[in-house]
Amino acid sequence: MKGVDLPMYGPRMAETWKAYREDNEDKRFTGEFRRELDNITFPGERAAAERTVEAYSVYQRDDRTVRSLVAGAREQEAVAFCISWEPGKSNAHFGAWMKALDEVTAINSRAFGTAVDDGRDALTGRLPWAVAGLIAAAILAALGLRPRLAEFR
Repeated sequence: MKGVDLPMYGPRMAETWKAYREDNEDKRFTGEFRRELDNITFPGERAAAERTVEAYSVYQRDDRTVRSLVAGAREQEAVAFCISWEPGKSNAHFGAWMKALDEVTAINSRAFGTAVDDGRDALTGRLPWAVAGLIAAAILAALGLRPRLAEFR
């Protein structure tokens, strides 16, 4: 978000995300997540993308928690919170974010795979005709050039 420093990032993200959730056309929520949300194509993709943003928001709040603990001279607590996979801790939230992101990627990947398969199926039926056309063109070219090449003997 342009013009937003680190202390303002969390509140500004929450504000713009709330505005987006109320109206998907609200353009205050920006960035790479917004690019995905503006490019929803496949069933289930919007819900998965929105879950990704929600999980990212939780993980970003963890960053502020860690910074707050460090600022309060509670470094050991900050480290324990940061590296723990226990529910409610930073790594667990990171894992949830990655899982949500993997869901969005899987939806797009499946759609891509289906499109590739459909394209191959479409071409497979045309391949014999294309090969026959190329052979016919080569034969006709040879027959057409034969009299001209004979002139140079």
